[in-house]
Amino acid sequence: MAVSISGLNIENNGDINAMKMFVGKNGDVVEIMGNSNHPDVAIIDEQNPISRNYAFVGRGDEVADLGVVKLALPPSDVDTDDVLVDYSVYAVLDAEIKAAGYNDQAVIDDILRDALSPAYFNAAGFIASGEENKPASFSDEFVDLSGMKPFVPVAVRDLEVTFIK
Repeated sequence: MAVSISGLNIENNGDINAMKMFVGKNGDVVEIMGNSNHPDVAIIDEQNPISRNYAFVGRGDEVADLGVVKLALPPSDVDTDDVLVDYSVYAVLDAEIKAAGYNDQAVIDDILRDALSPAYFNAAGFIASGEENKPASFSDEFVDLSGMKPFVPVAVRDLEVTFIK
């Protein structure tokens, strides 16, 4: 199933105005790929918001109560779906922290400890992040999201859903 939404009202920093998402189910496994567009997102510097997508891919197992997700935060004008590495949460936060003038690498590493990709979840919530921290209960096949891509950020930014009468 594919869902597209556009034209949402923006009232606060970080509000969403458009979204495109695919959700599919095969047996007990649900896969999700998509983007949401946020015209004014300030991550570290409140004085410097930019238009960003939340671009994501993930997989969940309903019976095992396990989930794995990769999330990226590309600028909304990026014209490729290959965003999960260059604009990973880790890469974006690291760049934003350093651009804000923080330079104590030990503190930065502590802040980014749980920002690695992918992120692992169970019924209780977040477990760990990063390929090297994969919990034993997650198979290599389950966490392999390499065949999944979010949509092109600029296409989601420019999305217009209309209805014909």
